[in-house]
Amino acid sequence: MSALPPEIFRRWIHSHEEDTEEFLVYRPSGYSFPPARGRQAFEIKKDGTFIRYDIAAAEGARKRSGCWKAEARDRIRVEFRGEEPRADSLGIHSCEKGLLKVRR
Repeated sequence: MSALPPEIFRRWIHSHEEDTEEFLVYRPSGYSFPPARGRQAFEIKKDGTFIRYDIAAAEGARKRSGCWKAEARDRIRVEFRGEEPRADSLGIHSCEKGLLKVRR
């Protein structure tokens, strides 16, 4: 499972202000974001766990657990469990200590 860069194993929060036509931009938790009405986030753990945090209708976030599997050094497949099982693919353009860019 360690085909991914080691910097990716953390919680990433969507920095929508920095998005481009090609990429979604994420910053690590602890980053000083400007005010927003909520931010989506996800966490990638070394043990294969993937946690997605969606913006909830009320205060806080809706947490959804799943698992990830590396398809290549720059792509992971994420499968979610629950009432609405589904799979997503995450294409990683670049990952540095304080910045993650994901292909749209």
